[in-house]
Amino acid sequence: MLIVVKWFLLTVGTVLAVWFLVSLFKYRITSGTQEREIQGVVLYKVIEVNLTNRYLFETLFGKRVVRLEGFPPFFVSKEDWARLWPENPRVMREKGYTVKARIRSKSLFFGGLVDSKVVATEIVSESPTIRK
Repeated sequence: MLIVVKWFLLTVGTVLAVWFLVSLFKYRITSGTQEREIQGVVLYKVIEVNLTNRYLFETLFGKRVVRLEGFPPFFVSKEDWARLWPENPRVMREKGYTVKARIRSKSLFFGGLVDSKVVATEIVSESPTIRK
């Protein structure tokens, strides 16, 4: 019985290590040193049900999802995320403002963006877009 448990744990550990290495390769290899700067209004998604491989990998590194209208999701640090979510979006709607952000990222070799950093934020006098 002890040998079965040993091989089971070894197999699970190997599978997790391979997943981590493949994800590290896929989500950290950039296609060059050129950075892209994207500007837009923050799209607030209150309930984040996102169980993709990328989401799981980025949350291991303490990243959070940010969406700008018309762009794919970005993964930013918790500090940058706090700058884009100053308070609950419903309270922001009552106060009549939203946040416009400028984000700088690098392109990934296999598609997507990485190393996203919030360069600047601006308060805009309009109702925020909230999705569930």
